[in-house]
Amino acid sequence: MPSETASETPFEPGGWVLWEDGQSEVVLDTDPHVGFAYLYQAGDMVSSVWLFNLPGPQPDPADMDALPGMPAEFLIPTTRAPRVLEDLDVLHDRDRWTIRWGEARAVLKPGATPGYHSDVTSFTPFARPIEDLPL
Repeated sequence: MPSETASETPFEPGGWVLWEDGQSEVVLDTDPHVGFAYLYQAGDMVSSVWLFNLPGPQPDPADMDALPGMPAEFLIPTTRAPRVLEDLDVLHDRDRWTIRWGEARAVLKPGATPGYHSDVTSFTPFARPIEDLPL
């Protein structure tokens, strides 16, 4: 369950449905280190994107069982986690789901794994630059 007040860790590890319409669902999944979003359609995961690091220690790079398998701060050190779950806003337009919080944006699109992130400047295993999003 998300924390009601700002704290060192804004989210407990777990998953939350951020948006759904009966056919598609956007899910936030957090562990103690990072937050990811997943787009499911007909029960299948069709897109995923790294959203943010969570405060606190990052996983050991040698621990291959840790999500995402290397310290997320190596990938995108500037993105701040939202304070609480309610700070995340999901907008749906045709075949895109945009997740917004603060100045950050991430986009899920069926078939795009990884998805797109406003704070990414080059392709990574977890997100690609939002400028690469096809119009």
